Order: sequence, then structure tokens, then C-alpha cells
Amino acid sequence: MKTLMFTIAMLLTAGSVLAQDTLTTASPKPTRPLRYANTFTLASKLVQPIVFGGFNINGVYYAGNRLTLEYSHGGFLTYPEYTKSAEQVAQKTNIKIPWTTGFGVGYRLTPTLDARMEFKAHRFNVDFEGTNASVKYTTFTVGPGLYYRQYLGRTTGFNVELSTRYWYDVASSLQNNEFAFTGANGERQVHEAVKMGLSFNVGVGYTFGRNRAR
Repeated sequence: MKTLMFTIAMLLTAGSVLAQDTLTTASPKPTRPLRYANTFTLASKLVQPIVFGGFNINGVYYAGNRLTLEYSHGGFLTYPEYTKSAEQVAQKTNIKIPWTTGFGVGYRLTPTLDARMEFKAHRFNVDFEGTNASVKYTTFTVGPGLYYRQYLGRTTGFNVELSTRYWYDVASSLQNNEFAFTGANGERQVHEAVKMGLSFNVGVGYTFGRNRAR
């Protein structure tokens, strides 16, 4: 009788341990957070000052594990001749952007690579050499971007960022996205709202709290 009771007790104990092990195994493992979660990076793009003679400053927050939040602002940009379309060159346009601003929301694919959808507004001041014609208008763009960040050492927050973006022009403050004027030759000409399209950029920045996120 004692042997039977002992055997039953052993079986019940073993069953209880097995059940606990099964529940532990079945429980999902906690997701390991990506590095640099909940850090803020302040940066500046280099194409704007080097090519267009203006400036850009942007802030990026890695919110939690995957979410990316970004705000960017730039201005005092002037289009050099080699960046203009053939039509813009033929019309002898002077194109300036006093400001460009907007935000982006993205998803981190790796600790230093994220894809974003960006929503921007761009202000243009355009005049035409040899005429009294000029126009000011705002365009609005939406498009995806891909951003990769490389830190300049294991402990420093300084980094270099490579990016590529395609901004679709979705609207402008111009009627039918165009402006008609009389050219220097006396003929009617039409200026189409400047399109943004595909772009590449390099930026430098600093991530605050990067050491704590290792």
C-alpha cells in the first residue's frame, strides 16, 4: 500500500513538473529590442549647402523598437544651372527655395536602416531673365525614402547617413500646376511647377543617448 501511494505521488509530481515545462516552452520569448531604441539624432544634410548653397537640419527619433519619427527643415536654396531641366534653362529661370519643410514616419528594418514615408512642402520663388515676370508658389510631395546610418566608432554618437528618396508631386498652389508669362521674345510661355522626384543625399549627425543603447 505504501509502495502504491509513493508511486502515485511520484507520478503526480512528475506530471506537475512536465506541465510547467510545457507552459514555459509554449510561452513566447520576449522580443529583443533593437539597438538605439528611444534615441534622438540631430543631423544635417550636405547636398543642400554644397550644391544649393542653403541649409538643412533634421531630427530623427527611434521610438521604441521599430517606429521612426522624423522632422526636417531647410531653406535659402538656389538651383544651379546643371540641376535645371532643359525647359527651365531655355526659359532662363532663376529658381530659389526660401524654405522646405515636412515630416516622415518609418519602420526600422535593422538597428541602423529604416524605410520612411515622407510628407513635404516646398516654397518656390521663380523669375525669368529678360522679363518682368515672376511667380511664387508652394508644392506638396509624398514619397518613400530609405536611410542607412553608419556610426564613426563603437562608442561615439557621431554618424554618417546615406539616403535615397523619391518624392511624388501631388499638388501645388498654382492653378493647373503651371504659370503663363510673356517671354523675352514676346511669345507666350508656360512654366511648370518644379518637380522634386528622385534624390540622393549624405548627412552627418549625432545620436544622443547612443552609449546607453548599446
